[in-house]
Amino acid sequence: MAAKERRFRLHFLRPLGSGGMAEVYLARLTGDFGLERFVAVKQVLPQFAHSREFAEMLFAEARASARLAHPNLVQTFEVGVEKGRAFVVMEYVPGPDLKRLLKELARRNVTLPLEHALRIAADAAAGLHAAHTYVDPLGTPHPLVHCDVSPHNILVSLDGAIKLTDFGIARAQGEARLRARSVKGKVSYLSPEAACGMPVDARSDVFSLGVVLFEMLTGTLPFKREQHVASLGAIVREPVPNPSLVSTRVPPDVADAALGALRKHPEERTPSAAALRDELEAAMVRHGLSASAASVACYVQTLLGEDGDAFPWGRPRVDAPGVGEEPGGAPQREPASVVASHRVRPEVRAVGEGDDTLDLLPLRMDLVGGG
Repeated sequence: MAAKERRFRLHFLRPLGSGGMAEVYLARLTGDFGLERFVAVKQVLPQFAHSREFAEMLFAEARASARLAHPNLVQTFEVGVEKGRAFVVMEYVPGPDLKRLLKELARRNVTLPLEHALRIAADAAAGLHAAHTYVDPLGTPHPLVHCDVSPHNILVSLDGAIKLTDFGIARAQGEARLRARSVKGKVSYLSPEAACGMPVDARSDVFSLGVVLFEMLTGTLPFKREQHVASLGAIVREPVPNPSLVSTRVPPDVADAALGALRKHPEERTPSAAALRDELEAAMVRHGLSASAASVACYVQTLLGEDGDAFPWGRPRVDAPGVGEEPGGAPQREPASVVASHRVRPEVRAVGEGDDTLDLLPLRMDLVGGG
């Protein structure tokens, strides 16, 4: 007897964000027997509806993350095509991404409290370790390298969770090769091997998370320069500043944890995301710092306010008339009442924080010791 086809309906409520290839909506998913939940739906933009390439990129992201089920990873629930437009249904996370939080702290000229920085980094490391070491219930390994770890892709849920999202350019371990003459990802957070277009593994993600940790601790990026090429050169060639010298509030052992993750050569780097997580957890114990994901969420609420101007989030209002549409319809574009937790990556041809394609051969030769 054939299995009954699963049916569900998506009622689009309001837009959450858009990018070069897709847009994201807050939606209500309803199914048989009264099933209902709020979700985030990423859908290819109408002008790219007939592009197989863009649909495949969206589905590749879904395939990369669909197997993963971990408290610190955003889950993928469904994929489909409606009226020619590919879409992915994901977990809805009410709260800002870390990049938006750091921007608001910089605007106020304050830094993230040490205990919250360590908790965010430790929980993100836990999510990465789950992706790096995933084995399915049948015993088959499916290790995955994220390749785009940055504050943009770390979400701070107001429900009390730190979640890593956006596996859009992830690579299966062993297949994680970037093109020799160009690179995807946000330039300031690339590892030296990724910056050179060389093969990457889980230790590349450890480096990127080390940059995120450095930024949270000091309010600065260790390798950011005015031009992308200069930033890439700094990543590959220049020494990492000691976080304790950049900010006196950073204890030496915490600085050592960040510096260990930021070693240029992968074999000298903190060996795994789990090892970095353990170092950060131990540092919190040594310094008597009590921090949970819930306390981070409470801090964000207190700092920014339920209806603050910086992040006008709020719980979904499901009684608003005329906002329900099926995928591919024309949902009403009223002002978003929630933070765009699931941002959309820029079009994948974009490199880093700009649209330039960078020639990486000179950097590649530097890293491998060529002339």
